[in-house]
Amino acid sequence: MRAQDLVQRLEGVSVDDVEADDQAESFLREMQESLRNDIESESIVGLGDVFYTTLTSELIGVAVQPEFRTAVIDLIQDLATDSGGYQELTGEMIEKVNKWDADEAEPTALGTAYCALLTYLLDVDYPNNPYQTLEWWRDIRTEQGLFFNENWSDTQLSSRYPSEYLGEAFLTFVVGDLLHDEVGIEELSKNDTVDFIEDEGLFESDYLSAEYYAVRILELAGEADKIERGELESFLNKHQDEVDYGYQEYLLEEKSDEQSGSSSRTKRDSVGPHIYATMQALILTDRFDLASGTELNQILTETLAEAQRTDGGYGFPVTIREYDPTYGPVTTPRETYYALIGQEIY
Repeated sequence: MRAQDLVQRLEGVSVDDVEADDQAESFLREMQESLRNDIESESIVGLGDVFYTTLTSELIGVAVQPEFRTAVIDLIQDLATDSGGYQELTGEMIEKVNKWDADEAEPTALGTAYCALLTYLLDVDYPNNPYQTLEWWRDIRTEQGLFFNENWSDTQLSSRYPSEYLGEAFLTFVVGDLLHDEVGIEELSKNDTVDFIEDEGLFESDYLSAEYYAVRILELAGEADKIERGELESFLNKHQDEVDYGYQEYLLEEKSDEQSGSSSRTKRDSVGPHIYATMQALILTDRFDLASGTELNQILTETLAEAQRTDGGYGFPVTIREYDPTYGPVTTPRETYYALIGQEIY
């Protein structure tokens, strides 16, 4: 039930019997084996891939292999620090990242969130005392209510992606609420973050996931009444208009900023649907009663019918200027997670 509990905390939806076909099951088994090998050889491993592989395996009843479980537990312990936070990469992994200028690993909000979620999911003891983790969060929290460890990344807020910093804040609050419920740590205040979201304006960014995280933070804070249905509907429509099915994560005509560079660097790109953006849009559409269940089912069915599954997972090709004509499909544990829970919900 821990897997179902985490889906409820992350997405605000209930799932019971998530079903998968043989391709998806095979994909997850292969991901477990591949990630185990990478962890044991201290190759670069994305904690998000580890988390969504573990979570989705648990949801559909694919056994978490003992060797994979042991490797993940060892990794979490290696990433734990005396500060109470968790790193995203081990020292050995950092040395393999090209052009990385960090002298040594530092804990991050993202690393801390994923390590805590994995610890809960695997039902093992937290390597770091949860009360110490709470104090670490408070120490790195910015005046905007966001969570950056500036010893690891001193990038200015204006040069960060909203989906990045709001995603980190959202996962921090999910874990903070989880630890409050599980071990009784004090609640992590969301007030400053709610004020920041209001000041920035809901649905002002071009990233669907950023606004999804903003809405979820407001919901976790009990401030869902601040969300205007009309503004949400207009925002989601813009992310649906440029694709033949599903929803896109970002608007291509707006992809000219400090992060992405000038429009001349991106004019050969094209945007297709994203499975996670589609599912996040459907969850918001359903939550705020913007479409019927039949319409939601049709959108998801059409999107997944077009998805490519060369490795058994779900994904879409990507068109960017360095690759002609397309790169991929990129099949990931996160996309596969959203595809599978979507079929159970809608």
